[in-house]
Amino acid sequence: VTAPDCQVTVSAVDRENQAPIKGARVVMHPYRAVTDDNGIARVRVSKGRYDILVSGSRYLPACTSVEVTADMATTAELDADQPDEDQE
Repeated sequence: VTAPDCQVTVSAVDRENQAPIKGARVVMHPYRAVTDDNGIARVRVSKGRYDILVSGSRYLPACTSVEVTADMATTAELDADQPDEDQE
């Protein structure tokens, strides 16, 4: 793995209400980060193509592919995982 030379800023938001998702896991293999209170994660990576996987508790994972050539930002909109109504 070459030394990271770009920063990817990932915003994780709830698709329905656009609220930031705190504590979501962001994976750009082999790099990883966790979103802060504002739903933002910053990942230092080397240039190249990556699949960005974003997952959070009570949310369905979201995946997108990006080509990183310089510092960039992207937003991941996550759908809420429907609660099991049988769990009462």
